[in-house]
Amino acid sequence: MLDFLRKTFEEVIESLRPDFPASALEYLRGLQVIRLQKSQLTLQSSHAELPPELREFIAGRVASALSSRLRVDVRVKILAPSAALQIQEGPQLQAARDPMEMEPLVDSGNKTACLLLEGLATGSILDLNLVFLYGPEGCGKSFLLQWFQRKVQAKASSWSAPLFHDTICRLRLNGGLLSFRRSLMGAKLFILDEVHRLRGKRRTQEELVLIIDELLARNAQILFLGRHHPKSIHGMARSLSSRLLGGFTVELKQPLPQTRRKFLLRLGLGRSLESPEVNALIQGPCGYGELLAINERLAARGIGNSTSGATRGMGDLLRRVADQFGVEEVLLEKRQASRRFSRARQALVFLALESGLSAAEIARHLGWRSSSSVNYAVKRVRERMNDDPDFRRRLEACQ
Repeated sequence: MLDFLRKTFEEVIESLRPDFPASALEYLRGLQVIRLQKSQLTLQSSHAELPPELREFIAGRVASALSSRLRVDVRVKILAPSAALQIQEGPQLQAARDPMEMEPLVDSGNKTACLLLEGLATGSILDLNLVFLYGPEGCGKSFLLQWFQRKVQAKASSWSAPLFHDTICRLRLNGGLLSFRRSLMGAKLFILDEVHRLRGKRRTQEELVLIIDELLARNAQILFLGRHHPKSIHGMARSLSSRLLGGFTVELKQPLPQTRRKFLLRLGLGRSLESPEVNALIQGPCGYGELLAINERLAARGIGNSTSGATRGMGDLLRRVADQFGVEEVLLEKRQASRRFSRARQALVFLALESGLSAAEIARHLGWRSSSSVNYAVKRVRERMNDDPDFRRRLEACQ
């Protein structure tokens, strides 16, 4: 799917040559296709950032050209070079600002789905060839999908329902459906997002049934994502509904308040968590999309971006851990602190990692030589939680 998008994008850039000066064309050629999510194409710039109005103009022209070529509405978002800045230390590699590149935050609303996808990616779960994940907007389906695609070691064909439908319609007119279906058979993993948007599209549903049957016969893995349970998607052909219901269905729910807090810490809003606007989002029912939106609004006002991610994320944790374990904050951060503070310091490391900071960031903040010390601290915390009820109680009070 990405290969198809990249090829189409290159063709669109060439078609736009007469519309832009040489400097803008160089910027356009430096854009890379990152992902397509819910009809929004995300591009990454490898050049210096342009003025916002010029970047928006370019994004609009590219979106118009792509929409015309693909015959489906496409929105374009261009990330600045700093928006995908990566930090690397030894084997650790983590995107600093793009939450889609981070590990998912697990709570009761998505635990089953996370365990299932982990098992499918590693091969520890077998014979679940068709899986359907569903949940409301903002419950993290897209985050899980990106995470799963990074983990799985298989040739994948990933589609959004609108683009899949448009492709089927064009190929039906051109007589290329059979060859298209054959091309999908080489994939070990077939993913279709936003399945609910196929409602009422009878002929596309019929083609999808044929594709499902052939993929299952080849023992391929099929993953569907949608907003509603298969029984609740109206306008679905009985043949398609029966196949969706024959798979393993898992519901996703919106993140819990503590998960929203951890997500905002990942976005660098540690110092803004107590503001009325942010706190209302944490406590009230909302999804990841709303959290990302408020992050963009605060970033536009220059809030939450003046210090490093580790410094922002550690502040509140330091105070809570110091209070629960009865030690001074400065001693928790001191590299050569006494061993008698090791329990509190290990608890701090464990909670910082849980909040979304990388092992490399935590190690640098504490003055440790490598992230292996972080891994050791996490191991010791898990052992203490099993053996020491008082330690577990103090740890949970810090969360």
